[in-house]
Amino acid sequence: MRHESAAAAAEQVLELERVLHGRGFATIRERLNAVESWLGSLPGHAYANVRQPVIQTLNLAHMMPLSAGDTVRWKVAETASGSGSHQRPHVLVKPTAARLVTNLVIATDRRVYHVELQSLDAAYMASVSWTYPEEELAFRRSVVAGRRAEATPAADGIRPEELHFRYRILGDRPAWRPVRAFDDGRRVFIQFPPGTTEAPPLFLVGPEGEVALVNYRIRGSYYVVDRLFAVAELRLGTDDQAVVRIEHRS
Repeated sequence: MRHESAAAAAEQVLELERVLHGRGFATIRERLNAVESWLGSLPGHAYANVRQPVIQTLNLAHMMPLSAGDTVRWKVAETASGSGSHQRPHVLVKPTAARLVTNLVIATDRRVYHVELQSLDAAYMASVSWTYPEEELAFRRSVVAGRRAEATPAADGIRPEELHFRYRILGDRPAWRPVRAFDDGRRVFIQFPPGTTEAPPLFLVGPEGEVALVNYRIRGSYYVVDRLFAVAELRLGTDDQAVVRIEHRS
């Protein structure tokens, strides 16, 4: 049911339920996967009223071959969402009829899952997932540690009135491109975006174009260079090298 008013849509649903119940039909209010459930109820559909729940967990990152008891009347398949380090595998389970019972074994390089499968006449489970308190706690701790590192000041004892922001940032635009550079008359501070994981080396560029690697300290999201400079470059990569130039404006 679709309507601009939620109350009007709910009233239409009640009216339809009364009609169907009066003709001896049972009804189910679909809230998850409503479109898929509606398609599965169309006349002539091969698997009428049979849903396909999803099994998902972070721990399925390295999944071994699946093993199911009844592979004739139960359809089991694998798929994935995301890409790269964020890719997550999923297991799709679909019965071909109601009142079927079998088991499914999902083996990974960290755990083995034993799942009992039952297909019912009406109710179904749209999705199943697992969470792990210890892994969730470790993840939250890493997030907090990252936020603390980003909040770390560039140096102690800095007086705002002594800072000079006469620097411009030129060149390529990689994800780690600094957001600003400034000095306090003795040191240059280069600030990187939050969450930066790359650490490109810093080179000083002389008046004749000569390049020399310079020492610096990492503090939070800052490079701290214990000297002033006119021109410096951050370089990362070999074949397709990204170069970001930092110039002091006189």
